Amino acid sequence: MDFKRPKIYCDAVSKNVLSILAQLDAELVPHPDQANILWCRNHYNRFFKTLTAEQYINHFPSESCLVNKSKLVASLRAYGQRQPTGALLVDEFLQPSYRLSDKQEREEFLAQLPTQDTVENLWILKPANLSQGNGIKVIWDFANFKEQLQTNNGKLTVENYGLQDYIIQKYIQNPLLLEGRKSEVRLYWLLASVEPLIVLMFHEGTVRLNTLPFKLDEFENQLIHVTNVHQQKQHPDYDPHAILKWSFADLQAYLLENNHTLDQNYLNKYFMPRCCDIIRTVVAANIETLRKNAFHGQHFGLYGADIILDDALNPWLTEIQKSPGLSYSDAIKQQVIPPMIGETFNIINEIRQRKLNNQRLQHLDSVTHFQWVVNEAE
Repeated sequence: MDFKRPKIYCDAVSKNVLSILAQLDAELVPHPDQANILWCRNHYNRFFKTLTAEQYINHFPSESCLVNKSKLVASLRAYGQRQPTGALLVDEFLQPSYRLSDKQEREEFLAQLPTQDTVENLWILKPANLSQGNGIKVIWDFANFKEQLQTNNGKLTVENYGLQDYIIQKYIQNPLLLEGRKSEVRLYWLLASVEPLIVLMFHEGTVRLNTLPFKLDEFENQLIHVTNVHQQKQHPDYDPHAILKWSFADLQAYLLENNHTLDQNYLNKYFMPRCCDIIRTVVAANIETLRKNAFHGQHFGLYGADIILDDALNPWLTEIQKSPGLSYSDAIKQQVIPPMIGETFNIINEIRQRKLNNQRLQHLDSVTHFQWVVNEAE
């Protein structure tokens, strides 16, 4: 089916997306009111009340329920208490987590601590609303920490960011090691529509590795414990020659060569379906909030999901990202980001035009490399 070329407005700070759009069959327009689809990285809230009913923007007014770590923990904990029988249990993909700014959860966390602090009881502190690994700490000694919690009602200070809400989450002490290093998988998924609910996941992501070999020691060394490329590169001991990214093909080959699996298609047969289950559960826990929209226009969101595999190949969700690293200066991301962005705009344009023509959405011609996670139009 042929669709009209979309008119797209993209803000100037989204340079990577702009360079990809220049290669698409789309018309870039200089003003938001001329666009069918708006892509904004900053200050997008200002458009929510001015969109027409036919304009689409790449944010939901209530998307903080997904991308704020504290709100995500709250929604998943609540959903875990009411989720339907047979669904993936929240405890199967989310490590024990507590919101430290919530008095009840803070007390629950403190109550379960052992009488004697021990390095075997490792937790990771994460600011609820910061990215790029800022403010993350691994902790096991809670003597001074308990006093800090009482001082600011659970808020902690992050250098250059002031007091921040935090969550504390059980640290995964047995991560899958790649060449001896801790790793994390970045997936990309698209919340294309909430009425009807349409969720898709891109078939390829990236694997991010730490610089130094993993060990349960030196917990302040981010080159060992914080799997974030920005934090790795900011560290004074960072090795610029270190390989910090792998493709899915690299990961699959490593798993086979090191006897982690005998299945030559493990990622597609087991890992990706499980991750689809995780995203499906995350969306189910937050769909009521996402549908609460008193503004005009239509909304979609392209998000990142960070997953840590443990040494038994169990995937654990660490966070959802609303700005999921769309640069593609390295060879690994060059294979992922441009085709993913291109297909995202094709999907949203098709949904837009099908809705305008009162056509059903149970099948989308533009879906080629994305995988279906949820399609309530069927």
